[in-house]
Amino acid sequence: LTSCALLVGGNVLYASALRAGSIGMALGGRFLTGLGGPRSMNRRYIADTTPVASRTAVNAAFGTATAMGAALGPATAVLLDRVNFELDLPLYGTAEFNGMTGPGFLMSALWLVFAAVLA
Repeated sequence: LTSCALLVGGNVLYASALRAGSIGMALGGRFLTGLGGPRSMNRRYIADTTPVASRTAVNAAFGTATAMGAALGPATAVLLDRVNFELDLPLYGTAEFNGMTGPGFLMSALWLVFAAVLA
């Protein structure tokens, strides 16, 4: 859950940087997102919960899923670049969704859903 909180906060900070006109805010958001990335925890979980005989296959599947995410991320960003609208959000104000802010808002929403399922 801590990882999810860092990922949600980092992505919202990153998405809000355009509105604030702050490159430091964008970098800070990306820093928090990297800090919250659960990749090392996943590797540890795999090592702790899988038998030695199947560990290579499970790690290969994890690597494949990681590569798919790396490939689908830029493709999703291209699709989000076609989106351009504003939405009034409580406690936030007017949020502009476009190619620059959309990935951050989308990922923060996905991590919020994941945290809700996890909790």
